[in-house]
Amino acid sequence: MSETVQAPENGAPTLNVVDIQNAVAVIDHAADNGAFRTWDTIVKVLEVRNKLSAFVAAATPKEAEAAVANDAPAKKTPRKKAR
Repeated sequence: MSETVQAPENGAPTLNVVDIQNAVAVIDHAADNGAFRTWDTIVKVLEVRNKLSAFVAAATPKEAEAAVANDAPAKKTPRKKAR
Protein backbone atom coordinates (compact mmCIF):
# COMPACT_ATOMS: atom_id res chain seq x y z
CA MET A 1 0.00 0.00 0.00
CA SER A 2 1.55 3.23 -1.08
CA GLU A 3 -1.06 5.54 0.41
CA THR A 4 0.10 7.74 3.24
CA VAL A 5 -2.49 8.64 5.82
CA GLN A 6 -1.82 11.94 7.49
CA ALA A 7 -3.13 12.70 10.96
CA PRO A 8 -4.95 15.97 11.51
CA GLU A 9 -2.94 18.83 12.89
CA ASN A 10 -4.16 18.20 16.43
CA GLY A 11 -2.75 14.65 16.22
CA ALA A 12 -6.10 12.93 16.76
CA PRO A 13 -6.62 9.76 14.73
CA THR A 14 -9.24 9.82 12.00
CA LEU A 15 -11.72 7.21 10.92
CA ASN A 16 -13.79 7.31 7.76
CA VAL A 17 -16.35 5.14 5.99
CA VAL A 18 -13.68 3.38 3.91
CA ASP A 19 -11.90 2.33 7.12
CA ILE A 20 -15.15 0.83 8.42
CA GLN A 21 -15.77 -0.94 5.09
CA ASN A 22 -12.28 -2.41 5.38
CA ALA A 23 -13.02 -3.59 8.93
CA VAL A 24 -16.16 -5.37 7.66
CA ALA A 25 -14.08 -7.01 4.92
CA VAL A 26 -11.52 -8.18 7.51
CA ILE A 27 -14.28 -9.66 9.66
CA ASP A 28 -15.76 -11.43 6.62
CA HIS A 29 -12.36 -12.82 5.64
CA ALA A 30 -11.64 -14.04 9.16
CA ALA A 31 -15.07 -15.68 9.38
CA ASP A 32 -14.59 -17.38 6.00
CA ASN A 33 -11.32 -18.83 7.26
CA GLY A 34 -12.78 -20.17 10.50
CA ALA A 35 -11.12 -17.69 12.85
CA PHE A 36 -14.09 -17.64 15.21
CA ARG A 37 -14.52 -20.94 17.03
CA THR A 38 -17.27 -20.74 19.62
CA TRP A 39 -20.88 -19.85 18.99
CA ASP A 40 -20.74 -17.00 21.55
CA THR A 41 -17.79 -15.46 19.72
CA ILE A 42 -19.47 -15.84 16.34
CA VAL A 43 -22.62 -14.14 17.63
CA LYS A 44 -20.66 -11.20 19.13
CA VAL A 45 -18.57 -10.73 15.99
CA LEU A 46 -21.68 -10.92 13.81
CA GLU A 47 -23.39 -8.24 15.91
CA VAL A 48 -20.39 -5.90 15.54
CA ARG A 49 -20.12 -6.66 11.82
CA ASN A 50 -23.80 -5.90 11.28
CA LYS A 51 -23.54 -2.60 13.19
CA LEU A 52 -20.53 -1.54 11.13
CA SER A 53 -22.23 -2.55 7.91
CA ALA A 54 -25.42 -0.66 8.86
CA PHE A 55 -23.35 2.43 9.66
CA VAL A 56 -21.65 2.28 6.27
CA ALA A 57 -25.01 1.86 4.53
CA ALA A 58 -26.47 4.83 6.41
CA ALA A 59 -23.42 7.00 5.82
CA THR A 60 -23.36 6.37 2.08
CA PRO A 61 -26.99 6.02 0.98
CA LYS A 62 -26.51 7.39 -2.53
CA GLU A 63 -23.52 5.16 -3.22
CA ALA A 64 -25.30 2.14 -1.77
CA GLU A 65 -28.40 2.76 -3.89
CA ALA A 66 -26.26 3.14 -7.00
CA ALA A 67 -24.41 -0.10 -6.21
CA VAL A 68 -27.69 -1.96 -5.77
CA ALA A 69 -29.01 -0.50 -9.02
CA ASN A 70 -25.82 -1.54 -10.84
CA ASP A 71 -25.98 -5.07 -9.43
CA ALA A 72 -29.62 -5.58 -10.35
CA PRO A 73 -30.15 -7.29 -13.67
CA ALA A 74 -31.54 -4.98 -16.29
CA LYS A 75 -35.05 -5.76 -17.43
CA LYS A 76 -35.17 -6.56 -21.08
CA THR A 77 -38.15 -5.60 -23.11
CA PRO A 78 -39.05 -8.21 -25.69
CA ARG A 79 -38.76 -6.89 -29.21
CA LYS A 80 -41.29 -7.60 -31.91
CA LYS A 81 -39.85 -9.28 -34.93
CA ALA A 82 -39.98 -7.28 -38.13
CA ARG A 83 -42.05 -8.85 -40.86
